[in-house]
Amino acid sequence: SSCAGSTASAVCILTLILVACAEGFVVPSLRTQKSLPRSASLALSPESILDQHIVHAASSAVDSSSHIISSLTRQVDRETAKGEFYFFFFAGSGAGVIGLAQIPRIFEELSGIRALAGEGPSEGGEAIGGGLSSLIYPTIYAKDVEKAINKVSSGETISKNGKATSYLASRGYVDRDDFVESLKDCNPLASYALFEALSNGSGGVMSPDRLDENVAMYRASSDPVAAFNTALQAATTTKLAAYGGLAFLLFIVFALITESGMNAFL
Repeated sequence: SSCAGSTASAVCILTLILVACAEGFVVPSLRTQKSLPRSASLALSPESILDQHIVHAASSAVDSSSHIISSLTRQVDRETAKGEFYFFFFAGSGAGVIGLAQIPRIFEELSGIRALAGEGPSEGGEAIGGGLSSLIYPTIYAKDVEKAINKVSSGETISKNGKATSYLASRGYVDRDDFVESLKDCNPLASYALFEALSNGSGGVMSPDRLDENVAMYRASSDPVAAFNTALQAATTTKLAAYGGLAFLLFIVFALITESGMNAFL
């Protein structure tokens, strides 16, 4: 029927969105407590509050989910429900497993960030951060951030001297581990948070040109630490939006499987 076809199309869209969210927005597991994950993306300027791509994806997800949610409440005959259940189970459960696999990795990443607190040298100074960033990052100190901003090498230099072996790193992108290693005389937490701010929290690698552009913007600012803090809040918003989007899509996938199963067999 046309309704069944619309529902199938909606689930296909949902599955693709879920896979994209799980594998693109949500970072993979830590390699060590200090070295954190990879994915590919370019940073936006520090003044950006939300990644425009995230906003567009969220709007599309809302439009698609309105059709999906309406399918949860419609009545169908048992034979149609059985067909939908088998489709949802095999198509949706695969995407669901991919999504669920990200949950322990997310907790591992957050634990790794928290473990950086108190490690390495610290210049102290005023505590910065707060707001949304405090949900992910321990206390970061202004002098540590200022020192890291002043010591950042060019993106090309970091990439050239880096040890990362990923495909994007081999293509000249700056890997987060290489970035933090290049600032080994700086506070590790401040260095990690600085990379997150420079990349808008959207991955473990970034373009060297974008890195240079954003670092130059910080240094030219009348208050580099304030510019960093604004960017860190935006990066945290991007990361939390990805986590929330993953949770919502997982709920929709398993709700579809459960609802169609109840219609088919109860």
